[in-house]
Amino acid sequence: MKGKEPTFDGARLQAVRKWRGLSVSDVGRMSGVSARHIWRLEANQRPNVSAVTLACIVRALDVDMEYLVGLSDSPQQGGEEAGR
Repeated sequence: MKGKEPTFDGARLQAVRKWRGLSVSDVGRMSGVSARHIWRLEANQRPNVSAVTLACIVRALDVDMEYLVGLSDSPQQGGEEAGR
């Protein structure tokens, strides 16, 4: 996906959260980011997420940061598909 501009995708965040069976509040507690902010990110009301916030969410959900910004089609590092 070279040449593609990174853009945060709230739908991908929501999909990973739901796949993991977590609520917005769960992700908030795990990441240290407020549940309200997580909800806004998922709704694409905050398209310019800070690097620190993104890193906290990525670590909490164990997801590839490049997936959340549209640079990878796999949520797991190394190209593993979710659920395998």
